[in-house]
Amino acid sequence: MVISLTFVPKDIKSFVGAFLLFRLFDIIKPPPARQMENLTGGWGVTLDDVVAGIYANLSLHLILYFINWG
Repeated sequence: MVISLTFVPKDIKSFVGAFLLFRLFDIIKPPPARQMENLTGGWGVTLDDVVAGIYANLSLHLILYFINWG
């Protein structure tokens, strides 16, 4: 979740958006998150959340860019 909030504005809209996007990507598990989940020793549980956080962060940055652009 912390990764999804990196370098985004610190306001409630960004927090809610980051949380919702993080949960969405954590549930959907787009590649390579699904492959990371198969790693052993607890690495899979951690790294699939890292990938979900990266996807959420990039998505939130794109959303914020296009909302503020117009």
